[in-house]
Amino acid sequence: MKITYSQYKFFSSFIGEILILISQFLNFFYKNKYSSFIFKRSHKNIVSSKSSKKKIWFYASSVGEVGVCEIVIKEMLNLKKNLSFHISIMTDSGYEIASSNFASIADISYSPLDSYFNVKKTFEIIKPDLLCIIETELWPNLIYQANKNKIPIIVTNARISNSSLKNYSKTKDFSKYIINLVDKFYASSFQDEKNLIKLSCKKEKIIVTGNAKYDFKIDKSQYEKTKTTYKNFFGFKKTDLIFVCGSTREGEEEILIPVFKKLKNEFKNLKLVLVPRHLTRLDEVKNVFLKNNLSFGLRTENTDKPYESIIIDTMGELKKIYSIADLVFVGGSLLNFGGQNILEPAALEKPVIFGKHMDDFKEISKILLNEKGGFEVSESNINEVIKKLLENNELRKISGQNAFQVVKKNRGAGLKQAKGILGYLS
Repeated sequence: MKITYSQYKFFSSFIGEILILISQFLNFFYKNKYSSFIFKRSHKNIVSSKSSKKKIWFYASSVGEVGVCEIVIKEMLNLKKNLSFHISIMTDSGYEIASSNFASIADISYSPLDSYFNVKKTFEIIKPDLLCIIETELWPNLIYQANKNKIPIIVTNARISNSSLKNYSKTKDFSKYIINLVDKFYASSFQDEKNLIKLSCKKEKIIVTGNAKYDFKIDKSQYEKTKTTYKNFFGFKKTDLIFVCGSTREGEEEILIPVFKKLKNEFKNLKLVLVPRHLTRLDEVKNVFLKNNLSFGLRTENTDKPYESIIIDTMGELKKIYSIADLVFVGGSLLNFGGQNILEPAALEKPVIFGKHMDDFKEISKILLNEKGGFEVSESNINEVIKKLLENNELRKISGQNAFQVVKKNRGAGLKQAKGILGYLS
């Protein structure tokens, strides 16, 4: 498909500006979730503090990218204190986490809709000295405006999955033009480097640093306290076996809940904690529990009743909830959603179970499998794999230790990326 930047600029701006105007009108007279979605991503809702310090605009997508942002910012502040930050996020869930984690050190906003004029106005408000894009948010007007204003553009923890490669390849000339406006890519893996080169990115613009998500660290002094707090809150006993299913997506609960019910007949002390990826699906998830006659409590319920299963209906707690797990399933992987972050439970020495659809975490999942820290399952064998782990405490322990060693051996990317970014500010 042939498309030029001029064509994209025209159509994205025409459509984008109309949507923003409509959302402003609706938001004033008849507010709804659709008008709010657009309106929140208008430059009119962006506030950024004036500062004499060098300012870095971190552009992230959702919760996972906010985690990378946190790791890189911490490393940068360890190296240089005199910095200012603006963090913009695409999703509501990511915005909530960023507001909670960064309120004291950064201005937080939604990422602007990629209309030429909307992005232009956003740059005038933020006035960044550097644009740092997390992973794969290669929005053409965003990148063009930064380049036009001679603002260095870094893509840190850069990931180009095979599915992303396929999509970008459909408009290869256009993608090549935008990609080569970027000053530097700090790639998560050699596969990401290969995929960037396939998109005609110049090799000298790429440095393979590794994946900063490996740098997720646990505060050991808080770990046992967190574990005890959550177990007590949920009414779980010390002898209970706890199966945590994190970041589940549409259709996965229909597979996981019958498996849990079947295993519950053999393991009476088995408990389930399920964390949906998106809270907008909460009613849908609850209906699956009800359909399977499985009683459940909600995280937000203030009750001492000991439920056999808990649905987490809050955002930002998954990392902490992994602390109580005896084994973990990471969602978005049984069905074709690309997978979710398997490094967080691995860093907590938990045996990690995931499906075959791990395109977004392909290299990491392969390493975990090779090092016997992870288990790939399908709908046909997931019951068998979980049963084997529940029966064998030593297998769970060794697998968890193996998973942690994978994380430990691959740490350091966050520091490399932080140093690289700072090099563009000096």
